[in-house]
Amino acid sequence: MRITRYRAACGAALLVVVAGSAQGADLYSSPIVVTATRTAETADQTLASVTVITRSDIESSGAQSLPELLQQVNGLDVTTNGPFGKVSSVFLRGTSSTQTLVLVDGVRVGSVTTGTVSWEFLPLSEIQRIEIVRGPHSSLYGPDAVGGVIQIFTRKGKGPVRPSADVTYGGHETYHAVGGIAGSVGRGWVSLHGGGFGTEGIRVSKPGSLEFGVPLNDPGNDGYNNDSFSAGAGYDWANGTALQVNALRAVGTTQYDSNYQNEDNFLQEVLSGQLSFRPQAFWNVHLKAGRSLDNRTSFRSDGTLPRIRFDSERVTASWQNDFSIGQTQLLSVGLDYLDDLVSSTTTFNKTSRYDAGVFTQYQTHLGRNDLLAAVRLDHNEQFGNHTTGSVAWGYRLTHALRVTASYGTAFRAPTFDDLYFPAFFGFPTSNPNLRPETSRTVELGLRGKHPWGRWDISAYRTRIRDLISLDANYIPQNVGRATIRGVEANLNTRIRGWDLGLGLNFMRPHDDINGTILARRSERSLKLALGHAFGPARVHVDWIAEGQRFDNNANTVRLGGYGLVNATVQYALTPSWTLHASVENLFNKGYETAAGFNTLGRTLFVGIRYAPGAGA
Repeated sequence: MRITRYRAACGAALLVVVAGSAQGADLYSSPIVVTATRTAETADQTLASVTVITRSDIESSGAQSLPELLQQVNGLDVTTNGPFGKVSSVFLRGTSSTQTLVLVDGVRVGSVTTGTVSWEFLPLSEIQRIEIVRGPHSSLYGPDAVGGVIQIFTRKGKGPVRPSADVTYGGHETYHAVGGIAGSVGRGWVSLHGGGFGTEGIRVSKPGSLEFGVPLNDPGNDGYNNDSFSAGAGYDWANGTALQVNALRAVGTTQYDSNYQNEDNFLQEVLSGQLSFRPQAFWNVHLKAGRSLDNRTSFRSDGTLPRIRFDSERVTASWQNDFSIGQTQLLSVGLDYLDDLVSSTTTFNKTSRYDAGVFTQYQTHLGRNDLLAAVRLDHNEQFGNHTTGSVAWGYRLTHALRVTASYGTAFRAPTFDDLYFPAFFGFPTSNPNLRPETSRTVELGLRGKHPWGRWDISAYRTRIRDLISLDANYIPQNVGRATIRGVEANLNTRIRGWDLGLGLNFMRPHDDINGTILARRSERSLKLALGHAFGPARVHVDWIAEGQRFDNNANTVRLGGYGLVNATVQYALTPSWTLHASVENLFNKGYETAAGFNTLGRTLFVGIRYAPGAGA
């Protein structure tokens, strides 16, 4: 995409926004978030930059997968090695795909060998809401929260117990069927949902693609199937005690193009439980424990090659105490424990590692000022102690305007592949002496809330040191450095009945050693969402404009910019039955997010949803 065309598009969008007026109470809603401070607060109160995606947002988006949904969020770069269950990566504010902490119901998820998350396997049908918190949060969560934290919450129950169902069919023989029951009874609630997703897919590799310098010889479409289940239950007692348990499971198979292993069997599983109680009126205790599995077995479809298995298990536990001091102060003190384990057909030099952390956080409100300070000490079995901290300040200039400033440090622990992968024919491929990657981030922000809508703008700089890179002998070393500078802007308003959300992102993710742009990050993007209700029908359109990016750190493989339009229409037949149709890539744009991999052309999906008593 040419820069002049991109700037013109941004300017036109902004002119449209400021020329209109808006109305509607939804512009003032401020959802409760818990990820930013590990305590409940509204999105307006938090000092961090946050995005909340609700179940209603998911259904109106028309997205068929979690990577597709996240692609619509400002500040996120999403890349895929093809659609439908293929390897996907998420880059938050220019940091790497391994430098964002991902939680499901408070439990860490992801592979301990690669450090990445299998976004493509997490079923969108089992998700109730997503909280995206930008900026360093190692002072609360420990390792990996360099770019931010993304927390996924599975389905919950509220209102009368009711069944629900949704069936979708679309291009490439794609089907998606989900059903369940959820609701509350007295002070308790329950949720049970299950679903299946399947597709013949497309051929993900482009003609002429190479694998280790050899032409790919694996014709045919690359299918995918995913059977998922989620369950949850909770009870709140009158004295402030609350108990909750959740479970998520997804199992299936995905195909891809390779001259070697070309199919994966996968399992994603998360189990969690939490208990909250109040020993005193000023003292809240939160106990949480959970386990996640990220299992993958690779094999060749004709059975001619051996199976390769990598199974990751992560066990977590936490004890958090929140002390209210008067009406304006809150002190949190807690302990976290994490145990990472790997089981594989590959014999790692070490198969387990623990991390224990103690943290404290102080929040206060003094007149127009809001203050936050946090510090954490982690002890890692491999590299010893590591301390992180953060401070944040907010000041209300007027009833409508608020300025914020923050500074924080963070770190990422080396993966099992980095530290313990076995030697290859006698040549070392890992380094047990690696140090954690470290970062320092400073951010300034300004937010506004007006009768016509709300907006925010943030400028940030992140310096990352001791980046793990391969040396000339392909051994990982702490030799890399990077600096990421960026500006994000968001606006939500309503113009003549049209709900409008606009996100702009300008970023410079710079490799300080090589003088290049970090791979697969776009330096500029625009994300525009429009929605309008016409009686029983509602239309939703997303326009995603991404600037050029490079597929490698040497910046020798350029990926062109693109503009992508997705559209969804929902029609309420009755208060319980809704027809829905969505078109991905409405104008059939050819584009790549990863070199050599195809993306979907224009594709239609149609379906019907049964949701009695459903609300926004």
